[in-house]
Amino acid sequence: MDLVLSLVGSVSGLCDWSNSIMAVMVVVVVVVVVVVVVLVVVVLVVIVVVVVVVVVVVVVVIVVVVVVVIVVLL
Repeated sequence: MDLVLSLVGSVSGLCDWSNSIMAVMVVVVVVVVVVVVVLVVVVLVVIVVVVVVVVVVVVVVIVVVVVVVIVVLL
């Protein structure tokens, strides 16, 4: 009977151990997913900022060129 109780105890301890491993793995997966999502959002924001800056620079250059051409022609 003691042997059965010790076996049951060791099996339940093993289950607790595997449950804690599963919990740690779930936490790790959640953290990795959150980090990946944050990195993707940051990359998208950087891309949008770069595109906006490029568009603004191109528009400014076009306006300056047009103004210079108008001034030279007049």
